[in-house]
Amino acid sequence: HEYESMDDVRAVRSYTKLAIVERGTPTGLRALEILSFLSARRTPFLVPDNQSPCNDHKRIISSLTNLFPVPVTRRLTDIVEHVERNGWLSTNPDSVDGIPSFHLNLITNGNPKYTDEDNEGLTTSEYYSCVKELVTLVTPYLYEQLLPRVQSLVNSSTVSISEVFIRRYGDNDDDEEKEEEQEEEERQPRYGISAHYDVTSLVTSVIALDDVASTGRSGFYTVL
Repeated sequence: HEYESMDDVRAVRSYTKLAIVERGTPTGLRALEILSFLSARRTPFLVPDNQSPCNDHKRIISSLTNLFPVPVTRRLTDIVEHVERNGWLSTNPDSVDGIPSFHLNLITNGNPKYTDEDNEGLTTSEYYSCVKELVTLVTPYLYEQLLPRVQSLVNSSTVSISEVFIRRYGDNDDDEEKEEEQEEEERQPRYGISAHYDVTSLVTSVIALDDVASTGRSGFYTVL
């Protein structure tokens, strides 16, 4: 999926920020309407019927509460905060809006990012240890609870987990000295991500690791 020009990409970035900053106001709602229009201009990615793992193409939105126990969520949060403090989150531009992605891959193409066998030289790395512990923490809940639920919803036993990553939203907490060393793009905070297609996914699961959305004041997810 692609926008027609870089001007469209800049517009999406600008109106996404406006929709968040002015949320709940006529200006914010108008920004969402414009984002809907821009999203409709994208060239969709169509999966041929013979490549789809299930024959039912209806859209399904389902909620699964408390997937991770509280102690697991707290440990995940602690590790992610440690990763962020050390600057280990990716700052590569996101393909959707060009803003630094601030994410950390845990599983890629169905496989853990690191294994003892493939990364013997990294076994003493603190970064490696953090990633491995994150994978260990989430694996039983993703594969033993979430995946069976998804397979049931789409009526397919062949659906599998392909990509798992953690993304951080919010203001940058870097100190002033570190900020001076960073490029302007890397200092740009990420408050959200604009409407987009997960073009190669049959199902996308979003798991909140905090409760900022519980009051309705932030952390919203909008489909237009």
